[in-house]
Amino acid sequence: MKKVLAVLLIVSGLAVAVYPLLYSYYREYRVEQGLARFARLEGETYEVIEVNEDEVAPGEENGEEASEKKTVDFATDPVAVLSINSIDLELPVFRGTSKSALNYGAGLWEEGAGIGEKGSAVITAHRAHSYGSLFNRLDELKEGDRLVVETGINNYTYLVCCTGIFDAADFSYLDNSAQKKRLILYTCHPLYRPSPPYRLVVQAVME
Repeated sequence: MKKVLAVLLIVSGLAVAVYPLLYSYYREYRVEQGLARFARLEGETYEVIEVNEDEVAPGEENGEEASEKKTVDFATDPVAVLSINSIDLELPVFRGTSKSALNYGAGLWEEGAGIGEKGSAVITAHRAHSYGSLFNRLDELKEGDRLVVETGINNYTYLVCCTGIFDAADFSYLDNSAQKKRLILYTCHPLYRPSPPYRLVVQAVME
């Protein structure tokens, strides 16, 4: 009985030790998958709709063949790619900040401005513990660094103008009334604290 218990303890310990590593690899795989999906969509003409398996596909209402137009499923297809060369980052950006979006990429806050529009477009992502993963290195950004957001239609370049730490309940950095085209990146802070009470915020203005 003691031997069985010892084996179970060893196996449990190994599982606890290995799980974060396996999950990190899986998350990076999903990030690459998201980037590949965006590359597939890029340069094509798509009918931008939300796909619902319970709904009848366009063109099938009267028994006709489905429309040949390609569609974008916002549940699985990214709407943009965020690239930051200074921290060697490339992330698929999904619409909204759902759990699945933030587990495998970044999310574009739907209450903010759109990419390339006047006001504050807001992109958020987790600050994963794996070095270089998601927004792990966001604190390394400094004034003048370039942020590039590719939407498939246009590439938008923003220059970092300031960074700061804000209380989680403080949204004073959001200013959709501004005439400038701004991009806000934010994530939890500090990195290794459970339920972190602060937000690391990077503010940038279109070049």
